[in-house]
Amino acid sequence: MSYTADDTRQIAGLRGVGAFLARRRGGRRFDLTDALTYLYLLAGVLVMFGPVLWLVISSFKDESLLFERTPTFLPYRQASAQVEGYDKLLPLYDVTFNDVTIAGARITLADLRAASGVVHGLDRVLLTPELEDALAALDTAGADPASWPTPADPIPLESDDGTVWEVTRAQAEFSVMAQLLARAGLEGALGGEARRTLLAPTDDAFAQFVEEFGAATAAALLLPENAALLERLLLGHVLDDRYLLVNLFRSLGEPVPVRAGTSWTPEMVSGETRRLAQIGSPQGASYTMIDPQNPAAGELNVLAYITPAGPSTQLTPIREVYFNIANYTEATKAFAFRTYLINSVKVTIAATIITLIINSMAAFALSKYQFRGRDVVFLIIISTLMVPISVIMIPAFLVISKVGWVNNLWGLIIPGAATPTGVFLLRQYMLTIPDELLDSARIDGASEWRIYWQIILPLARPALAVLAIFSIMWRWNDFLWPLIVVSRNELFTLQVGLNAFQGALDVQWHYILAMTVLTLLPITVVFAFLQRFITSGIATTGMKG
Repeated sequence: MSYTADDTRQIAGLRGVGAFLARRRGGRRFDLTDALTYLYLLAGVLVMFGPVLWLVISSFKDESLLFERTPTFLPYRQASAQVEGYDKLLPLYDVTFNDVTIAGARITLADLRAASGVVHGLDRVLLTPELEDALAALDTAGADPASWPTPADPIPLESDDGTVWEVTRAQAEFSVMAQLLARAGLEGALGGEARRTLLAPTDDAFAQFVEEFGAATAAALLLPENAALLERLLLGHVLDDRYLLVNLFRSLGEPVPVRAGTSWTPEMVSGETRRLAQIGSPQGASYTMIDPQNPAAGELNVLAYITPAGPSTQLTPIREVYFNIANYTEATKAFAFRTYLINSVKVTIAATIITLIINSMAAFALSKYQFRGRDVVFLIIISTLMVPISVIMIPAFLVISKVGWVNNLWGLIIPGAATPTGVFLLRQYMLTIPDELLDSARIDGASEWRIYWQIILPLARPALAVLAIFSIMWRWNDFLWPLIVVSRNELFTLQVGLNAFQGALDVQWHYILAMTVLTLLPITVVFAFLQRFITSGIATTGMKG
């Protein structure tokens, strides 16, 4: 395999970079200084290029992601799914249905409405420590385990609007609870006009109760001498009307009194998590959802209450990495990007060329000609660096107005053409050029213009390249002066045009970030082509050759 001369130089350059990075202070052995050096270099790279990388990545983010409390590095978007029966894509969420627990019992069947209250199902029987001790001390003599009620068929409601007692016995899951309430004679406490909330243990909960305390103990509860204990146990599941399901969520951590004279403290625990799609917009705390995997099951009404422990139902949006190119395409259509780009290019190129010519001429005169007051003139030029730009901005604008360059691109080009920084940089570099070269050229009959054009400028290319980079950056990124001088939209530069995305009440940051990245590209290209002159131009400035 053969290599060209360019290939050979590139390979040698890569090997040189690799050898430099692999250098060790202690020879082959890795030294602590090496680790500190690499950490310093890595920190420098992160500090210099980290913000730029963050800017580029953020320019692809949706507007909503830019205002999140916890920002993400990569751009994301809300994942969506096509659900049968719906024309539009529906956003996906992981929905965690948090449960209310009371004394460790979960509400399994919630919010059964009745005319006189509401019924909630529990997966456990609520017992206070005193009740547990009383159950353990029960005399089981004469108790018949067969007398304990078994699950039975529900009794249908006679009307659409039943009492708490009627709703309880109409549910197959509460048949044991209904029989116990009837045995204790508490139908009246849950019927009529008295409004109550019943926490009804399910049949499975009572089966667990029988297994835990024994069939004999459970049957002993039904004996006449233990009727008061049974009534206290059942009334421990009856709440006042104000403690509905939503109020239980709002009462988290607070004691909730029951009819037995005791109280329970509701707590919230994480429950089942399902992936659902949202239909439409939420109505207050109500979300209409559907299972995208089983749309035939129908729509779900999900309630998300705000509680002291957090939302009762937690909706976590499903996200996927997505680079939103629309930030660029829509932004370029939203304003005259092509016009602003052309204006910026015109101003930058013209101002840079004039800056190089004027500053190089001044530097040539101040470095190679001997005349009275030369150092004083140079000192005056350098001293203007200490004058703030805000001091001369108004006088400069008045001059521009008199000349007639307001709303004219020449008003952006000419005022900053001569810069003390450029004169200083080029003068110090030109001092390194031997005067003998100029004397030889004069002996050969070269004019001063030819000496400047064919000797000074070619030899000062590194310094000119540095000044060109600085000038391009100054003119390209200039915002305040163009904002003052031009007010017509067709004369705006890119920096002034970006200001159009910032209104009094709305700032379109996603467009601003995208356009900022585009405005950085020309500077990056110029730096890539001229960067090899920067080190040599700055390093040799002021050296005597």
